[in-house]
Amino acid sequence: MTDGRWQISQEGGFQPLWSRDGKELFYVAGMAFPAPLMVATVQPDGGKFTVGARKPVWNANPPPPYFINTSALVTRTYDLSPDNQRFIVLKDVKPTDALEQIVIVQNWTEELKRRVPRPAK
Repeated sequence: MTDGRWQISQEGGFQPLWSRDGKELFYVAGMAFPAPLMVATVQPDGGKFTVGARKPVWNANPPPPYFINTSALVTRTYDLSPDNQRFIVLKDVKPTDALEQIVIVQNWTEELKRRVPRPAK
């Protein structure tokens, strides 16, 4: 009996995401940085669950820059398009030597009220 648990990753993993059709499970492999995005084919069959091939999502040579870091263990940093064909990915940005700034906007609701008048009653 498996108590409803099956091991998918051979090297550990986090940030799981099912494909829209339920035939693949995406996950970030391992706990090191950088960590690749992996996909495992899965086949549910009644009370059984078969895990097929596990492979990196991108097969480019060299691979694209990995985007996962170990500080993102709780929040998934990627998602899959409804057609299962594209990913949207948060990517770490390395700071540059350029001056960084923070813009603080105060009283923005007043500005919004001024720009978007209320409809007439």
